Amino acid sequence: LAFRLQTLFLLCGLAGLWSGAWPKAVEKVKGNGCPKDWTCLECNCYIYQDEARSFADAESVCNILGGNLVSIHNALENFFVHELILANTSPNDTWIGLHDAINEDNNFIWTDGTPEDFLAFTSWEPDSTGNCIQINQSDGCWEDMVCTDEFPYVCIRETSVW
Repeated sequence: LAFRLQTLFLLCGLAGLWSGAWPKAVEKVKGNGCPKDWTCLECNCYIYQDEARSFADAESVCNILGGNLVSIHNALENFFVHELILANTSPNDTWIGLHDAINEDNNFIWTDGTPEDFLAFTSWEPDSTGNCIQINQSDGCWEDMVCTDEFPYVCIRETSVW
């Protein structure tokens, strides 16, 4: 009898949690697993933020939003991020999450820790102008810039699985 009562209380408690928490969580996420205003590609959500910030500030905002500055691992993803920038009413050169601010020797790393396995620098880059990387709104190629310069940015986060 004690086991049945414990089980009943456990089930009632779980039902209360599900009925209270589940609808609120679902309201925050679109059907593709991304929050409102984010765009989905494969298993990631992306958002263009048009408020200009330094590289470090942009990464901090992305962290607050549950992600990082965007890491780009293939030509399709680079094209997608470039199109996301161009879809804005006033596109601009934009921070991505690649930098060599630690070693300053063109040994680049992504802010999310994923491996650097794709590069799309213009033919004259990187030229050691700076240690943080932006994607050009004009052609989707990358340039190194001074990390304290302020640009819009793109954040990435994994889709939510419910």
